[in-house]
Amino acid sequence: MKITECEADRGGAIYTSSCVGVINNSTITGNTAIEYGGAIYNSNSNCDMEINNTEISNNSVTSGHGGGIYATGSLIINGNTVISNNTASKSGGGIKVGKNGRITTNEGIIKERLIKLLENSKLSAVYLPLSP
Repeated sequence: MKITECEADRGGAIYTSSCVGVINNSTITGNTAIEYGGAIYNSNSNCDMEINNTEISNNSVTSGHGGGIYATGSLIINGNTVISNNTASKSGGGIKVGKNGRITTNEGIIKERLIKLLENSKLSAVYLPLSP
């Protein structure tokens, strides 16, 4: 799937309030949102979103958070997923995860290549809330 140059208030390319499940082998570039998730916004904090072998780049949020991805639930990143050159006006240039969410990976991407994956994402690459 390829999604480019879309605009929305939330989720420039993809907005979901249900358990969307998995995004595989996709390119999501050049999209814009006003508030949350320049590329992807998942508003359901009870659902995990999994992203595999996907490029998420050059997306932006003009007045909010999560230039690449804003996930209120948990985010699972696998395979050769690349998240780069995304921007947000407030926080999480690459990724913002909500207060009950978490980021995990089965292939060590976050641990080993976080800087490379989120290269050039403006205004903090990843925003994770602090645990109470």
